[in-house]
Amino acid sequence: MSEEHVVSQPVAARRDHPRTHHGDTVNDAYAWLKDPEDPEVLDYLRAENAYTESRTAHLDGLRKAVF
Repeated sequence: MSEEHVVSQPVAARRDHPRTHHGDTVNDAYAWLKDPEDPEVLDYLRAENAYTESRTAHLDGLRKAVF
């Protein structure tokens, strides 16, 4: 893979989102990723997809053969 095609692995931001169920409180730091209309979520998912494409580009011929 050449250097100009390297995409950095995205890292999802952690945001405090405490929830209490039956008296137990837990923090779901990735709860913000559940909103499918949030522009930040969509940007993160696009970054994940670009990263996956960059890491699996060498499989393009196989992908075409399979599908």
